[in-house]
Amino acid sequence: MLASLSKEAKAVWFRILKSVEGLELFDNMDTELLESYCNVVVKKKELENRSMLSVEDTKAYQAYIRLQKSLADSLGLSPAARARLIKKAADKELEDQFGKEFD
Repeated sequence: MLASLSKEAKAVWFRILKSVEGLELFDNMDTELLESYCNVVVKKKELENRSMLSVEDTKAYQAYIRLQKSLADSLGLSPAARARLIKKAADKELEDQFGKEFD
């Protein structure tokens, strides 16, 4: 899987995995989505580094931004997605604690 990623996309992959270490955010089923996310980040950065963008480049850049946001939400990487995950974990902890008190 990682073999299909460019050097730049692999760097994004490892940066993300390091930043979510210990959160149990991903499983094997998320691999393809994460690969897509890494590739989109690289493609978007390539366009950002160009001094001049054509109309087509600008449209592609906007599409990459939308795709990056969508993938980030799906993977739990956006602020809103992380907030939902934190709330879900807190609700589960509260539910577990409530259950222990009445066992």
